Amino acid sequence: MSSKFLATTLTALTLGAPISAFAQASTPCVTGSTCSPSGLQIDTAVLGQVDTLTNIMLRGESRVVQDNLPHDGLWFSTNNSRNQASPSGLQRSTQWMKHAALGYGFGGASGISVFVTYGQGEGRTADGQHAAKIRGYGFGLGFDRQFNQTQLSGAVFGGTMHSTISSPNSLSGSADYDGTQTGATLRLSGPMRGGRFDYAVQVDYSQHEIEDYQLSGLGRGHVGKRTTKTTALALELGMPLSTKAADLRPFAGITRVFGDQADFSFNDASGTTRFAAPDMFNETEVTLGLEFDTPGFAGLNGRLSLSRNTGGNNGFSARLGMAF
Repeated sequence: MSSKFLATTLTALTLGAPISAFAQASTPCVTGSTCSPSGLQIDTAVLGQVDTLTNIMLRGESRVVQDNLPHDGLWFSTNNSRNQASPSGLQRSTQWMKHAALGYGFGGASGISVFVTYGQGEGRTADGQHAAKIRGYGFGLGFDRQFNQTQLSGAVFGGTMHSTISSPNSLSGSADYDGTQTGATLRLSGPMRGGRFDYAVQVDYSQHEIEDYQLSGLGRGHVGKRTTKTTALALELGMPLSTKAADLRPFAGITRVFGDQADFSFNDASGTTRFAAPDMFNETEVTLGLEFDTPGFAGLNGRLSLSRNTGGNNGFSARLGMAF
């Protein structure tokens, strides 16, 4: 193989360009990149895709549940979203996510609710070579209490998750593995002085424990068990409006996300190496949107939002629910 051809191949890998024309049995590592013990290049953006999807899914679950905790009786809600991620020095990826939650609020002085959740998502890198999917099932317990004009609500939840990575064997290779999810959310909301505007402050915490798994590429190396943790602090200001058809609430918000991603541990026949996960979490996000509620029309309610984060990535989310 000529040195010119090898240089072209490695440049394509480094820049995240389409590389199907250069596929080979193994990819030698580029100086300055993350390398396996046997000297193969590891694309950390591929392995980090599941971290991104988990962050979006668990934060989405918290939002869907929180928006429905004030309802007494049976409620159901779905949410669809599209987001982007561009970790520093790595290629951009796009994520699609779906949520569904079913719950029951017992009302009364306790304000207790029980609920079950389902989420599934997919992420793809910009070069079209790599994809990741997650699927999660959860259950939880929530509460909603009113103190004068201030509303306090919260929930804890947990469940199982299953993840897959799809990538050519000549690159990272594919894998599927299980994990667990746990989380907690707390929201304080109410009207501001004068009553024209309202506020909501929400704190979300989630944790994803990932079992160890084997890749079909990279010399069939193993990635060790690891845990990711996310904390999100959101402040939202709204302007409630009442019409004959529905109650509307235009809003603007800002969210700061903090992440704790464990290092990756990778081992193959030549030994073990550790490397840092790409930063998929730490960001600030601004949001504009509209909530609506139609108490006279089968309890139909929803929320539409557009967002943009400090990485220049845009997001869209649409939630629709019913309170019976």
